[in-house]
Amino acid sequence: MKGGALCLAVLLVAGIKLRQAAHINNEDIEVVTIREVTDPVERELGTDQPDARYQFDAHGKSFDLRLKRNNRINLRTTPVHYCDHTGRITKKALGSDDDFTLYQDKASNAAVAVYTDKRDAKNQKKMEGFVIDADQMYEVRHLEDDKYVVARQNIESKPPGEEDVDTYAEKPTRRQLHLHVRRSADASTLLRTLMDVLTAVNKQKTDKAIELSKKQTYSGSHIDASVELMVCTDDTIWTYFLGRNNQDAAAAETELKRYYALITNGMDLRYQNIEDPDLNIYVVLAAYAIVQGAGGAPWFSNNVLPGEPEKNGRKMVNKTSSLNDWCKYRNDNYGSFSEHDHGMAFTM
Repeated sequence: MKGGALCLAVLLVAGIKLRQAAHINNEDIEVVTIREVTDPVERELGTDQPDARYQFDAHGKSFDLRLKRNNRINLRTTPVHYCDHTGRITKKALGSDDDFTLYQDKASNAAVAVYTDKRDAKNQKKMEGFVIDADQMYEVRHLEDDKYVVARQNIESKPPGEEDVDTYAEKPTRRQLHLHVRRSADASTLLRTLMDVLTAVNKQKTDKAIELSKKQTYSGSHIDASVELMVCTDDTIWTYFLGRNNQDAAAAETELKRYYALITNGMDLRYQNIEDPDLNIYVVLAAYAIVQGAGGAPWFSNNVLPGEPEKNGRKMVNKTSSLNDWCKYRNDNYGSFSEHDHGMAFTM
């Protein structure tokens, strides 16, 4: 989708506090053993042979993930741009040897990554990501050896008395995702961020289903459309990942890129599950734009509401002004970034 590329911009004030977690309690977390199916006979059951297969039991359910590699997201070839406090944009040379590989299982609604952890002598292979089953989301995070933590989150409802943070006007065509957080927890950030992103994706999915239900016939031509996404993270996110990695910039960049690759993989999976015989939408991770210097993301920092009010520990911004400023910045600097048609800005 090259036409109108400069107009296809979106602001995602993700509203995430990476130190906060999705609302979870002890009953929503289980430590389980995950088995990688490597035997060729087991791997090749059926006609649709998976590229990888993992099995585990958690929260009273059995999961059998028959995964296909998602080549639309490749951290080795995705360009990285740095933005400093002066607005100067520099492009980093490619050359990453990160084996962080994205997979999907459309039937199981699973989006995961498989990679080798090289931080110790074990060089251990790990699988992490999430599975959505009806109104439940299960985040899978490696613990040690073959042990994993599986955190379950209800994405349709909220605890009694919990404030709904979705401030958009209620619409009949919109499927609400009620989000809630708990301070001082650091157990699950992927759930929180992904649900923020999927709020917008779910609206598009629901509206598309309603549109299709009104159609009497479909056109004879099928369109495969790729949306090339640039992920832009502001300086607060960079500071957070630096802190998590003892001020090691290379390690911080690796973790940041992996995190948002998982998010993009989930977005792509969501679009893949739209049943439309005329149109198939793919989300391609086209570039990263990492703001490193304080004040390097003025579309956020210059639009804090008067009096600096906070919600869930985060300063609130004027969403209209932030959107306009982000679109203007992207339009003015489009030639400095790798080619893309959709820009998504994240903050903490």
